[in-house]
Amino acid sequence: MCEVGQVGQAQHPPLQQLGERLVELLVCLDGSARGIFLALVRGSNEPQIQQRLQATHEQVLVRPLRGLISGPDSDVRARLAAALAAGLLHTLWVARDEALLRTDRAEPISRYGALLQAVLIPADT
Repeated sequence: MCEVGQVGQAQHPPLQQLGERLVELLVCLDGSARGIFLALVRGSNEPQIQQRLQATHEQVLVRPLRGLISGPDSDVRARLAAALAAGLLHTLWVARDEALLRTDRAEPISRYGALLQAVLIPADT
């Protein structure tokens, strides 16, 4: 199911599929992305690493999402969506939620994707 390519090479999906597409990318990440994330989290009490973590969060999550959405509150929505995405990575990689890791990937993609979609593209827009 994880034939999504690398995050940096991902095509921009239609806005109505943005939430699910982002979750699909996240659950399919592994390897070096996982190692970098874990190293940053583990060292986040060090000022230089904390700054790197903040910069990475901004560059990898917030800015790309903000660039895909519009509206006067697009910055807040992008930041909330980034927080949801980071929370999913924390659950999968730091907490290692075994029940969630064993779950068929289609379920979190659908359910968590809907959460992200609601934040990124509210129904009233």
